[in-house]
Amino acid sequence: FYDSFDDMSRISRVDCMMFDCGDRYRSVVEDQIDFVCRFGSSGDITFANGAYRLRFNRAGGDEDTSFYHIFTDQARDSLFQSLSMLCRERPMVTVEHRIPPAAGHEQWVQWKIRVVPGKNGETVEFQAVGRDITDLKKAEERIRYSLAEKEALLGEVHHRVKNNMQIVYSLLRLQSKSTNDNQVREAYRESQDRIKSMALVHEHLYRSESLAHVDMPEYVRRLTSSLVVSHGDR
Repeated sequence: FYDSFDDMSRISRVDCMMFDCGDRYRSVVEDQIDFVCRFGSSGDITFANGAYRLRFNRAGGDEDTSFYHIFTDQARDSLFQSLSMLCRERPMVTVEHRIPPAAGHEQWVQWKIRVVPGKNGETVEFQAVGRDITDLKKAEERIRYSLAEKEALLGEVHHRVKNNMQIVYSLLRLQSKSTNDNQVREAYRESQDRIKSMALVHEHLYRSESLAHVDMPEYVRRLTSSLVVSHGDR
């Protein structure tokens, strides 16, 4: 199509199309609910979409002119460390940080930051796309709390079951001493052995990484050792 124009007309036409594309893509970025901005190595913002400007305006309506201002001192140090790792092999980093609370509510933002290279490959500026992950952080916190609560409950159940089995074992041993009948004593001892074997299974399940499996070699070793102590040379 461009061959039908002379050189100057062709250049003018290309420039016009690039301008149209730029406006088109700018409107796409402006309509995003994610925070989009570009900033230089000093942190000065060279571009910010509507979502970014709306969220990170200072009190009174003044905009933050530096990307670094939205980070706390500790989070800023982590950001600088992440930016220093950007290179050709690692063109993008992910940064999460807590922003100063608004109206008493803690809020979190996750940023995807990449280098915008120049013609010679040098870093011209950085492009950051962020999104609010407050709900995700709250969900993670609820999961961690629930998991800790379940672990505490499981530990309490384990100790109660272990203590109850120990009580039953001790009662059977005491009861066996109340009779002189060797056959009855042997029946008590067999019951004690069964309680002991169940207690070992329960302990192995509780201490293993998976509640679906038991380390059989270790279980058999401990069970046989217990039987040897219980029955002696027999």
